[in-house]
Amino acid sequence: MIYLIIVTTFICWIFLYLKTQYLLNPTGLIVLFWGCILSLSLFSITGIFVPSISTQLVFLLFIISITTGGLFSFGVKNSNCFVAERNKKFLFVCVLFIATPVIFFLFYKGLKIISSEGYLAYIFKTRGEEGGEKLLFGDGYFRMINNYFIIPIIFTGVFVGNSFFFLKGEKLIFLVSITLLSIFTFLISARNGFIMIFFISFISYIFCNKYHKKKSLVSVNRIFSLITVFLILGIIYVTSFRARSSFTIWDTLTHYGVSYHTLGITMFDLTLNDTDGYLNDNLTLGRATFGLPDQILEIASRRIDSEGVRSVSRELVREMDKQVLVGYQDWRPGNSYYANAFYTILYPLYLDFRIFGIIFGGLMYGFLLNFYFLSWRNNSNNTFYFCMLIILFYIGYNSAFMPIVIRNIFWPFIFLTIIIFKITFPTILLKLKR
Repeated sequence: MIYLIIVTTFICWIFLYLKTQYLLNPTGLIVLFWGCILSLSLFSITGIFVPSISTQLVFLLFIISITTGGLFSFGVKNSNCFVAERNKKFLFVCVLFIATPVIFFLFYKGLKIISSEGYLAYIFKTRGEEGGEKLLFGDGYFRMINNYFIIPIIFTGVFVGNSFFFLKGEKLIFLVSITLLSIFTFLISARNGFIMIFFISFISYIFCNKYHKKKSLVSVNRIFSLITVFLILGIIYVTSFRARSSFTIWDTLTHYGVSYHTLGITMFDLTLNDTDGYLNDNLTLGRATFGLPDQILEIASRRIDSEGVRSVSRELVREMDKQVLVGYQDWRPGNSYYANAFYTILYPLYLDFRIFGIIFGGLMYGFLLNFYFLSWRNNSNNTFYFCMLIILFYIGYNSAFMPIVIRNIFWPFIFLTIIIFKITFPTILLKLKR
């Protein structure tokens, strides 16, 4: 089976190279990434269960679908970004005067606990105890505003700001947004925010140096270097406090380099082969992948009834929070390796439409990723095409872990990004907000 995966992945990459005429085309890189982690999952290097042949074929079908979508894509020539040039001022106002006060308020609350009890106690209180998030976010209303409005604004600022920074050398929105996201990531004792900033900065740097006509500016190189050092230190700091066991260097490399990237395949395999599990007992017809209307209905129903209608996204989060035995590792207590959350993007796609959902999802993703890449190559200064390219590329990477589409922030962030680029705000509003 390993030979079939390697050969199929290589053939898919060759076809995408012939389509784009670029070795480092984003769709080809995503195909190689998924092919590599699927191949790694077969060796059980870190003691994780090997996925079944049926699951391997499902992932291979997903890779082929991405490739097929990429082959049918095309690029357009349209370099007009006038709307984005106007609306970036509006976005900066939202980041600076709406998101910043909220994040610094949370930062103040978090620092009070950390200064009195230490960071380890803070992590235990906010993550280890049931309902610990209320220490920061309070009641449901503030948490809802944060998830559906504040964090999507920051995410939009990061990706839109990233595009203007690497294509035009304009750094203000980007630096303010990544500062806010870094603070929030620190407060929730996570690594994802740091990893996201590093990932999109690194990929943008590579793509711009490879494909952008003007190459990267000297100031961009310097700032990128500083960002990289800061983010690596942030990841190490949070990781060191969250680790519950003493890793050797080899354990650390294999855990974060191999386990984290293959765990989703094994967890999806376990739930796919559980005939009585949530995945096989339910068919959600789009409510898992496109969950925003469902989430809005839940919020509205709770204004009438405290129980309300429970959205599929909330059910999925609860389901994915359950600890599952995924393998055995010598350095863990009892040698048993339990994990949660990592189910890959295939989980909501399969939950919505079974195998057809995986095929259609792969086709659409491959088509859109290659479309924005080819369109950006035709218009190398177009910030919209570049922004969407980086968003989709990050989604392709991140989807090997917890499916990002079920997070409350995802669809508001996507819609807000498109609005910034495509809908012109009144000039008088922009003048008032300067």
